[in-house]
Amino acid sequence: METTGISRYVDSWKEAYINYYSHETYFKIYALPYILTTGEEIDYVYGLMVGEPLRPYWGPYPPLGEALKKVIPIIQRERPEVLAKLVRTKLPVSQIPAEVTKISKPVS
Repeated sequence: METTGISRYVDSWKEAYINYYSHETYFKIYALPYILTTGEEIDYVYGLMVGEPLRPYWGPYPPLGEALKKVIPIIQRERPEVLAKLVRTKLPVSQIPAEVTKISKPVS
């Protein structure tokens, strides 16, 4: 008897997550500390998203992105300088931390 359960599971995982979502987009959530560079900015943006729970998901990006889209008009009105930083999420993920890595020095 051939075992197919594991291969079907792997195939379903690939179809549902690996092939369906942009890895570039997914990893941008981890670039937010390079975009919002102060604790106050991070607190402000995430504070606007308090109220309704994010939907369950295997990773943080899609629900967080959906919530962020809802508060963009508020950020645009109240803190246009923060919105200008958030626009950087449109850059390729490899370019987002480039400014930080240019000025970083090795720790000895």
